[in-house]
Amino acid sequence: MDIEQRLIAELQNKDWRLVGPDQDPQAWRAFVQAVGDCIARSNRVNESKKLAYCATVAYSLALFEAANDKTNLRRRDRAFTELSNWIYVRLIAHYHFPPTAAHELTNEILSITFEKLEQVDRPRGFFAYVAQIVFNKVREYRRQQGRASLEDIPSGGEGEDEDERGIGSLPDETDPFSLIKVKEAEAELLRRIHECMPKRAARQVAIICALVCKGMTYHEIAEEWGTKESALHTLWHRAKNNLLTHCRDLIREILERHRLTGLLEDGP
Repeated sequence: MDIEQRLIAELQNKDWRLVGPDQDPQAWRAFVQAVGDCIARSNRVNESKKLAYCATVAYSLALFEAANDKTNLRRRDRAFTELSNWIYVRLIAHYHFPPTAAHELTNEILSITFEKLEQVDRPRGFFAYVAQIVFNKVREYRRQQGRASLEDIPSGGEGEDEDERGIGSLPDETDPFSLIKVKEAEAELLRRIHECMPKRAARQVAIICALVCKGMTYHEIAEEWGTKESALHTLWHRAKNNLLTHCRDLIREILERHRLTGLLEDGP
């Protein structure tokens, strides 16, 4: 099956109707080309999921243009219907929301997205833009519900996998939709860190990204993530140990390039 037939099947599976071979031929060719370009540069995406991922990335532009189309209200409504379904599925599958809460939060996110359409400066990253709104609303919801946060992480180095299940309010920098927004050089660094770190250390990669790639302070991260600095020190302590254990060559390169020796000193 060639890529066009696979894409048609993928769009039908997701019930995405804003592009297709029987609509605007030029738009369809541009979409197929965008998917091909994405596949060529997405080396770290699992092969079995690469087409679905790249179709989503390429579909961002069509979705944004339709959502912002004031001349064709039917097409605009269709765009928000598709966006609503995408948000709802993401809340349930990625953030494990119950259906009722996911439905209510989806409506809130749609309203915010509609109000902020004019602020989107990268239409090809529209899904990433909406994903950030989703994350912000999820974090706000969990704060209001008093869900588990980083404060629940016990000290010590044992039981790491179990502990990290309780910090779902933190940004997951391994999410492809988050990486779309990260500079190419930073994304490459994160990719290399992710490859050498233990498989279930995604939250540790998040704090590495904040401290090393973004140059944030513990205070800034605590404010953004809604937690205490002491909890961040605990998370960094684990990330530091794993970096030094599993990523010695890479961390040596980072130290030489960015002179970040201070980050590896024992902290509180």
